[in-house]
Amino acid sequence: MYSRQSEAHETRRALKITDVEAIVLRQPVLDEGIADGSQDDLVVLVHTDEGITGIGEVDSAPEAVRAIVNAPGSHAIANSLHNLLVGEDPSDVERLWQKMYRGLIYVGRRGIALHALSGIDIALWDIKGKAAGKPVYELLGGAQRDRVRAYASRLMPNTPEERPQRQSRCSSIRASPRSSSAGGRSARIRSTT
Repeated sequence: MYSRQSEAHETRRALKITDVEAIVLRQPVLDEGIADGSQDDLVVLVHTDEGITGIGEVDSAPEAVRAIVNAPGSHAIANSLHNLLVGEDPSDVERLWQKMYRGLIYVGRRGIALHALSGIDIALWDIKGKAAGKPVYELLGGAQRDRVRAYASRLMPNTPEERPQRQSRCSSIRASPRSSSAGGRSARIRSTT
């Protein structure tokens, strides 16, 4: 764990970004019938000169996002996000967000370009939290609630033939006393698998 010593008379120098890595994670065999991010992903690592590494994640087209992060620039205003960030102070998250957004003018400021920017943004906030010794939620203004409603989803069957199979997996769905029919928002699901 990283900890930063501070003394009143010591002037802290700013952290500097030394590298931005975009790592593609992919299962060995892809099932083209699956339409979610469970088969591949992209992890962003932002490294600093003080040994702090921020971690971000992008659930998008990982190879395309990696190109936006790492591709060499072609001229002064067509650069990779990596090149825009190396040497910068990672604690200035808002300014770096703006710099990356402006730097995407040739790539585009929609779709996977913003996904790439967001993955790096997550990593920058992670660095800021680690350097301060605080969880990111505190840096963003503190907890807004002490409970979060659970959420789960299941993608629809891929083919009509799979519908009966998936339906049989849930042997019963019954309303609990706090279900929507009773004014609440819950249900109990019992799976047979």
